[in-house]
Amino acid sequence: MKASFLPKAGSALAAGGVFGGGGAVIYSNSIPRTWQEALQWEGHFFILSIEEEVKQEKAYKAVYLDNKSNIKNDISEITDSEDESTAFKKIKNWCETKLNEKFVRNDQKILEKILKYCEDKRPITVEGALKRILDSQEKWLKDETNADEDYKVIFAIYRYSPVFLKEINGSETEKYKQSTSADQGKDGLKKWCSENLSKKTKEVTDPNLYSYVAWWCKPLGYKTVKEKLSKSFPGWEEELDSSGTDQGQPWALIKGYWQMTREVFSVVDPSKSSKSDGKNIQPTQYMNWCKDKLNKKLYENDVYQRDYLIVKSVCVKQTIQVKLGSEQSLQKAIEASKKN
Repeated sequence: MKASFLPKAGSALAAGGVFGGGGAVIYSNSIPRTWQEALQWEGHFFILSIEEEVKQEKAYKAVYLDNKSNIKNDISEITDSEDESTAFKKIKNWCETKLNEKFVRNDQKILEKILKYCEDKRPITVEGALKRILDSQEKWLKDETNADEDYKVIFAIYRYSPVFLKEINGSETEKYKQSTSADQGKDGLKKWCSENLSKKTKEVTDPNLYSYVAWWCKPLGYKTVKEKLSKSFPGWEEELDSSGTDQGQPWALIKGYWQMTREVFSVVDPSKSSKSDGKNIQPTQYMNWCKDKLNKKLYENDVYQRDYLIVKSVCVKQTIQVKLGSEQSLQKAIEASKKN
């Protein structure tokens, strides 16, 4: 890159002396004194000009993620043991110092470094791009020490999405299916996340990739059935063991709600799967089944989706269940129960 830092208007005025002695003043004011002034004349914008502090911080963190393999060779204050949470401050300080240093026209090395680390530009990698969008406190699974369980939860939940399977499979269209266990699928997901986080933004052909990476490569924040229900349905509460199983009490009422629904009673008591109803199933069986399933990990066999879909309605408080018949959704039933 060659620097031609004198703006055209300033050049014409200085050369023609249109305003007499004033031309020299214009010429003098147009000569860049610092690297920031020089490069701004060339149309470059810098991260330090971002007014919102959080956005500026994210931009510097994205720079670190894009260049972490070699940045310490140029900014010696950054050490091998650091991550973006501390390194971004050192990049910021380095940029502020360099941009305010005296402009030296032929110093190509410093020019390249300033543009590499300080310019407000499109991030190089998908990870860098997402760092500028997402909560800066959130971590990728690849940066966690023991993330296998999280990968299994994500695979168990998203394997029912054709889009997810298409992405994870790539050219191997039959490798992963809805029936694939989370134990088998986690490694494919882990590999996909690693490859796409490091993918160059210029190579991204489908802009949806950024959303896929954000959904599938970060912790979901839950691992058990109960944890997912609490997050997915605000206000969801389980019916307690102490609520009672005698006639007229919550668990007896719950048994009555579901004793004619084969999809429910045949799972609560598999021995009744050939029966036309579940009237002989005891309320205590519903209570114990719910207690067991609520603490199951989502990636365990048959837990997601089968057990989860039953638990969310059968194990919720009886005062919420009674609203399910008149409300359009579980969430509306939860809200309606609060009004009574």
